[in-house]
Amino acid sequence: MPRTIFMWLLATLVTYLAASASATMLKLQGFAKTGFPVLSEDVPGMFISDIQGLWQYGLVLLIALGVGFVVAHFAKKILTPLSAVAYIIAGGAAVAAALWLIRLAVGIMPIGESPIGFAYQVGAGALGGLFFQLTRKSR
Repeated sequence: MPRTIFMWLLATLVTYLAASASATMLKLQGFAKTGFPVLSEDVPGMFISDIQGLWQYGLVLLIALGVGFVVAHFAKKILTPLSAVAYIIAGGAAVAAALWLIRLAVGIMPIGESPIGFAYQVGAGALGGLFFQLTRKSR
């Protein structure tokens, strides 16, 4: 059990870093569309700024992935053909659900507002699910 909790925390970190990187990338694309010059040496600072600034989103991811992984644990026993990818699906679905719940609660989706941004965030969740799938103990 302690190992599973540790892997969940690490999977959340993987998801958070990927989500932050995609947010940075989308900002850079937005700057490029407006003609605003961004120097390559500015990119790491922007990424670090996003990591620091999105910490509340990290807490949302922690909860969402926790719920998603618990659901996947039980669902894969019933849906055995999906057991090999259960945590990957759960990670992506958990992030998608969290983003939609945020939108319902506050009327905006602060991260992943565009379809491509939403897809990147769901992909970050799936990546966290893949990490959890590969690092947890097999039972």
